[in-house]
Amino acid sequence: AARILLDQAQGALTRRIGELAELDERGARAGLEELLERSIAIAPALQAPRVVLAGPANSGKSTLFNALVGSERAITSGEPGTTRDVVFGCASLGGIEYELIDTAGVREVEDDGGDEAVEREGQLAACALREGACVVFWLERADDPPAEIPAGCELLLSHADQVIDPPPGAISALHDPRGAREELAQRLAASAPSWVPNEPVLFNPELLAWGGDLLSGSAGLLCIRLRERLMGEAAH
Repeated sequence: AARILLDQAQGALTRRIGELAELDERGARAGLEELLERSIAIAPALQAPRVVLAGPANSGKSTLFNALVGSERAITSGEPGTTRDVVFGCASLGGIEYELIDTAGVREVEDDGGDEAVEREGQLAACALREGACVVFWLERADDPPAEIPAGCELLLSHADQVIDPPPGAISALHDPRGAREELAQRLAASAPSWVPNEPVLFNPELLAWGGDLLSGSAGLLCIRLRERLMGEAAH
């Protein structure tokens, strides 16, 4: 992140905006699309991506969460429904800092009142957080029958010691926390960003939003707004 930001401070982004401002509308649009695509790919190095742990009750989410953050942040128990709220933490996996969220387990809640109401609210909050996550790991017990997982989630099988022959990739965060960390780091490595020296990057959410707005705007205004941006930076 420091290297990327130092490149921008030394003018990588300003130079690229200046080059795009000199192109015609078609060339500027193609160049901005490339810049935006690169910036989105590199964003996890600059802002911690959100990883949500979701799935049925008692599938090992909280145990995995504790293993990843390195402390007993979430209460674990054999009693279903122990986690009724969302729990936030941070973990470094494969050299990238991630924001981790442990969520309430998915299960049928019969009563509208009392503790069940609290658990239902926790499940609704979990659904909302899944929508905005970079990655959602859906935990299922390796000894349960195969289940259909929600769209956009990645299946992650967990097992206890009584599972004689766990399938490849299944984790046991309680008895092998290091192995669980390594498995998730490997699964997340495919989306890890790579740094290329001196490349321009829209390096914060405001710049990313600005680039997106330019691409969605009417034809003919793109180069004008690029020049305006360039003049604004020169004024500073």
